Amino acid sequence: MPAEPQLTPQQQLAHRGFPMLLTPTMADCMRQPQEQDPIYRQFWPSAEELQNPPHYTTDPLQEAASSPMPGLVHKYQGRALLHLTDACPVHCRYCFRRHGAITSPMDPQAEQQLVDHLAQDHTLQEIILSGGDPLMLNAPKWHWWMTQLAQLPHLQRIRIHSRVPVADPSRLTIPMLETLQNTAKSVVLVIHCNHAQELTPASEVALQACRQAGFLVLNQSVLLAGVNDSAEILAKLNLALVGLGVLPYYLHLLDTVQGAAHFEVSPQRAMEIMRQLHQCLPGYALPKLVRERPELPGKEPIHWF
Repeated sequence: MPAEPQLTPQQQLAHRGFPMLLTPTMADCMRQPQEQDPIYRQFWPSAEELQNPPHYTTDPLQEAASSPMPGLVHKYQGRALLHLTDACPVHCRYCFRRHGAITSPMDPQAEQQLVDHLAQDHTLQEIILSGGDPLMLNAPKWHWWMTQLAQLPHLQRIRIHSRVPVADPSRLTIPMLETLQNTAKSVVLVIHCNHAQELTPASEVALQACRQAGFLVLNQSVLLAGVNDSAEILAKLNLALVGLGVLPYYLHLLDTVQGAAHFEVSPQRAMEIMRQLHQCLPGYALPKLVRERPELPGKEPIHWF
């Protein structure tokens, strides 16, 4: 790993607006000099974050409009998202929730109200655990939530969106996986990895454990200028993931969150990258190009062909 760079005054301003958080695992993945490194660019504060284009906002997905109660987002038919924690192993500089209030852990009464709500809504077939990062929950809290979800007879699937298997794989323990298996629900783990440089021997072990537990493991990436905005980089990433038994799922266009405009890749450039990927990847290694729009009840596919 290169010597840790010092923050400039402008980087310090960006850091105060959204504190830098980086695990030793990710820091050790840095290979190239500072700004040229895809890990550095994803996690290190930048003076570019101080730019403020008018169409970039603090709440680009307007999740509050689809939240009937704290901790719950219900905008998809048959699915609901539980926001269980604000904690993350890393702070991605392009995170669409980077302006969300850092709140205290949910109190037991609020958690029970959430569970009661889920129990009464028999239209729900899938629960999506999000955050923050749900795998940052401590062991007792993780066990409590899995026990509650296991008791919902109408629930068929539990989906987990997490950076942990890549960014901090030591947090993913065998007891956590066993507790999840004991729910007797189908489990889908969606990891977040943007560059092959993020994949380490430790993350490979964690992902192998998830597959051995019988989970379907998918990956979603965000298309980021200066990180992975080329067919060559994305092809290397997706083939590496397939080699680990992880299927590419989504390639997201950037959410227009304030502070992240320097990561934007135009839809036209994204479609050209997809056309190039189509020429060099098998179909099962090709992610879906999508973007999120708050007025739609699902991801919007970007038709590149």
